[in-house]
Amino acid sequence: MKVDAATVEPWFAKLPGADQLAQQYDVMSAAPASGGGGLRGSLHMAQIQQAAATLIQQAKTAAGPQLTSQVLDSVPGLKSQLGL
Repeated sequence: MKVDAATVEPWFAKLPGADQLAQQYDVMSAAPASGGGGLRGSLHMAQIQQAAATLIQQAKTAAGPQLTSQVLDSVPGLKSQLGL
């Protein structure tokens, strides 16, 4: 899954450390064929939803609600995967 860099880069620029983390970890990689992987392989859905809510609130504070919504909307299915 690819996200338009023109949408995400301004958002990352406003979130301290986000760009470095995105470069260090392939956060958008697909789960391995055997299942699991990434956050979904080690956390329960309630934990993922809680972490997502915290991250999104911090992103809205740092980058603004409009830009945060634009980024979330640019990734098909992301909101439903995070329980939003």
